Amino acid sequence: YSKEFKTTLKKYHELFDIYNRYEGITNLKSLNEQAKKAPVKISDELFNALAYSKELCALTAGKFNPALGAITSIWHEVRSSANDSNESLIIPSEETVSTALLHTNPEALILNSTEKTVFFKDSELLLDLGGIAKGYVASLLSKRLIELGCESFLLNLGGNVIAQGERHDGTPWNIGIENPFDDKSLGFNEPLALSNSTLVTSGSYQRFFTYNGKVYSHIIDTETGYPSDRFSSVSVLAPSDYSGLADALSTALFCMSYEDGLSLIEKTDGVSALWVFNDGSYKASPDFGGVK
Repeated sequence: YSKEFKTTLKKYHELFDIYNRYEGITNLKSLNEQAKKAPVKISDELFNALAYSKELCALTAGKFNPALGAITSIWHEVRSSANDSNESLIIPSEETVSTALLHTNPEALILNSTEKTVFFKDSELLLDLGGIAKGYVASLLSKRLIELGCESFLLNLGGNVIAQGERHDGTPWNIGIENPFDDKSLGFNEPLALSNSTLVTSGSYQRFFTYNGKVYSHIIDTETGYPSDRFSSVSVLAPSDYSGLADALSTALFCMSYEDGLSLIEKTDGVSALWVFNDGSYKASPDFGGVK
């Protein structure tokens, strides 16, 4: 399986790349440059991913948005220039952020399912599938393993885990949720016992920078255009073939109030969530792996 998996991971890394082009491939970088001029024909793999991303955008009321590239690109540049001192770091102005947000309407992303083409009605729209990329690919890999007859396996794409079947001794897979804090415990320490499930965590404790004492995470609130600071992490538990959904939900919940997020989770069949707040407290929706 190793060779096939590496090939699949490489293919989708190149398709979803918004920073580099690859010979013979029309990827997100290509679309961001060309689809504002005329419809661009793309592969079935990329088209299916974009179509699914629009479905998830609707499900989350836009809190996951594949058309957020105009604003995520601004924060990516700031985060890339951050260092230990950040003395010369320039935080985007409110005007810069508000102007970029004008070009993040997912309705401007036009998909033609017959021709398999993509067109941007807004010439300044940019795509970014970072909010679902790992979960989407994890689901594809899991499906392929099952097709090959593998009944039990554990996939870990870094924050995106799929636990299928059981371990060789008949027990569930034990998966821990990382503690975002160095100086406090979370109040739950036991790993989750998972089988035929996916667990996805979004957090502010790995990809971030600090400026004037404020932490800026990589997760951008689609409404404000600024990094969300509502939580330290949000984890979503779902059936194993819903890793892309869980990925989008963990991103969306990170940018919503706990109350609104809980309402969304309760409307989504088979899905539960855990919110870790900035003070170390936490809340879990019903049936989240036994966490109360």
